Amino acid sequence: MILHPYNHIFPKAREALERHAPEAVPEDTSGGPFDYSRVIRKHWGCPGNLIIIEQSIVVRPDILETFESCPSLWCTYAYELCPGFWTYSGTGCLKLAPELRARHTVTDTLYPYMDLMFLNKFLPMLPCLHGTVE
Repeated sequence: MILHPYNHIFPKAREALERHAPEAVPEDTSGGPFDYSRVIRKHWGCPGNLIIIEQSIVVRPDILETFESCPSLWCTYAYELCPGFWTYSGTGCLKLAPELRARHTVTDTLYPYMDLMFLNKFLPMLPCLHGTVE
């Protein structure tokens, strides 16, 4: 499943998503500070890979192909969070395999802000970094 959490529309990113991942499930997270976690909890148990493409990520076909073909349980693409600061383990463009999600229940992994989940629960296991995205 491809999940597209957003609280703002970035036209270039939305056009790329519609072109390369029209099956993506959009989820509005603009209602409050816990909406992002609510959306992730809602889809945590989905079958297959959970692929997250956030609002500002300009997705490319090779990204989705790489996520599907990579045997790693946790894959990511780095992106510039703000000018000069790149994140390599953020939630903007990532794949979480069902085997990884099955090891962590929603209640023991989801904090109000998803990056805390990765820092506190998954960092003993580093993601497979495939490159960068715009």
